[in-house]
Amino acid sequence: MLENLQQPTEIADGLKLRKTQGVTNVRRRNLTKKDHKVILIGDSHARDCAEKKSNHLGNAYEVTGYVHPITGLEVITNSAKKENAHMTQNDVVIVYEGVNNISENESITGLKSVTQFMQNCRNANVIIMNTPHRFDLEESSCVNKEIRVLNRKLKKKIMKRYNHTEVMDMSANRDHYTKHRLHMNKTGKDWLTRRTVDTINKLFAN
Repeated sequence: MLENLQQPTEIADGLKLRKTQGVTNVRRRNLTKKDHKVILIGDSHARDCAEKKSNHLGNAYEVTGYVHPITGLEVITNSAKKENAHMTQNDVVIVYEGVNNISENESITGLKSVTQFMQNCRNANVIIMNTPHRFDLEESSCVNKEIRVLNRKLKKKIMKRYNHTEVMDMSANRDHYTKHRLHMNKTGKDWLTRRTVDTINKLFAN
């Protein structure tokens, strides 16, 4: 049975970052050293994702999520620096780009934050979830246009420069999003979890 352990973590600007550890068995987590660590960081799009991934990955993985719904990538990536320093090639960091940087017209800041994060995270494997389409806005809106530009730049810049990184597309299926059209629903998060877990399993298949 999945346990959901939460505790607040202080970050630079005084906000409270929600830290979630998802494990399939608390007793076993305490007694058995994990083969792999998975750290998940992001905005509201990453909510509940640590628990879902932990449930699918099983006892060989220790999964920790750092989530803050209202902040941008700069704060979120800074929050995981301490743990990143202790990660190895047997571990994975998953970064959800989210939409806050785009909605505030700060896409350049978001791209810069990811680049700086990658420079400080050279040991672990990194999966970057790109910015999802805004179904709550028109297809032709300036925000959606900027999202497409940012995602193209991210793949071109990050994947070519850092060979330990994969950029993964968020779902473009409207049925994977809630009625208010901004966040993924349970079906969408389950779909994304399966894709991410498959990618992680392939990393350590050999």
